[in-house]
Amino acid sequence: GDPTPHIFRSTDYGRTWTQLVNGLRDGEPVRVVREDNERAGVLYAGTETGAYFSLDGGARWRPFAGLPAVPVTDLEVRHGDLIAATEGRAFWILDDLSPLRQQSASVASATVHLFQPSDAVLAGGGAGGPAGIVGRNPAYGATVYFRMASAPDSTQKAMLEFVDARGRVMRAYSTDTADRVGKLTTRRGLNTFVWDLRREAPTTLANVVLFGAPQGGGARVMPGRYTARLTVNGAVQSRDFTVRLDPRLGEIPASVLAERDSIANLLAVRIGEMHDAALRVRDLKAQVQGIVSRTKTATLADSIASAGQAMISTLSAFDPRLTTKATNGQDIINYPNGLNGQFGFLLGQVEGHPLLTQPVRERLVDIEARWRGLRGEIELFEMREVAAFNALLQRAGVQGVITPAPKPRSIM
Repeated sequence: GDPTPHIFRSTDYGRTWTQLVNGLRDGEPVRVVREDNERAGVLYAGTETGAYFSLDGGARWRPFAGLPAVPVTDLEVRHGDLIAATEGRAFWILDDLSPLRQQSASVASATVHLFQPSDAVLAGGGAGGPAGIVGRNPAYGATVYFRMASAPDSTQKAMLEFVDARGRVMRAYSTDTADRVGKLTTRRGLNTFVWDLRREAPTTLANVVLFGAPQGGGARVMPGRYTARLTVNGAVQSRDFTVRLDPRLGEIPASVLAERDSIANLLAVRIGEMHDAALRVRDLKAQVQGIVSRTKTATLADSIASAGQAMISTLSAFDPRLTTKATNGQDIINYPNGLNGQFGFLLGQVEGHPLLTQPVRERLVDIEARWRGLRGEIELFEMREVAAFNALLQRAGVQGVITPAPKPRSIM
């Protein structure tokens, strides 16, 4: 006869009922209760002021953080997410219930625990607008959760690797790195990390934006089975998961996917080669400028200055052929694209379409030929001109230029 809805529990098929209030606000009206569709005993409740969850069939309840104080009138579990309807404050979605579903006493007592990731899909866009202004979409990629019982100290190293079915590391992130892109952060409690489904990033150039190219990593990985491998202080935990193709694309033959993957990976590797070359060119230019500047009174100073200025002129001409000066999306109209921009744009086209078109193949042949020619010019300069300049410096008793060795690269 009580008109205020509450949550009750029966353990004897309805003969007797017990009111459940442990963890809920005493006397707070409950609007809706739903059970998880994968793990029995996991319940979700919507009340007059928010939402709660229970891991033990309703014996204890805990509030969901992040919701405004608003009546939750309905709940639904769909595609591994929890969707909440409210009165006047829109729909809210908790993305990915997998860590909650996998909670247990052993997880809670573990020093470190890596949760089983949900499958990832090669589809999706950006996360959305600024937080607090518009809704945020799930991050693109494979989301990995791991729990740490205590806050790590500076000596506690952690690494998270993503490995393909053949055992090759596609991407690695570590707490022991100064590289922002490859940085893994850890803290006490639940940690979340999103792999963008890309291989290791090629060498980058500071303040350079390649128009139309994917940002932040190498080529996108193939659909298939992968492993998330977490190492903390030498202890290793691994979890397998699947990366699935965008279902909207339908069936694509494996041979087509493999060819597209091969070309995309080749393009990413080529961008890295150009950036390595650009860094070597800039380093050589800086060394020659320094030598010319400090040998004005040395023996053969005029010859050193003349040869050095000629080298600086040639090195300066290499840079704009290798790379664009664009630092943002608008600069593309202010500066011509370097060869890296041509490869980057083609990579975006390859990854943005399910099939390889004939124009893509033809364009690849064209820019590959251009890169072979430019790379040959640079390597010939490094071999001949630098050697001749070093010989001149040796005759003058001046320390020579050291040419960095080309960085070896492999295609995965």
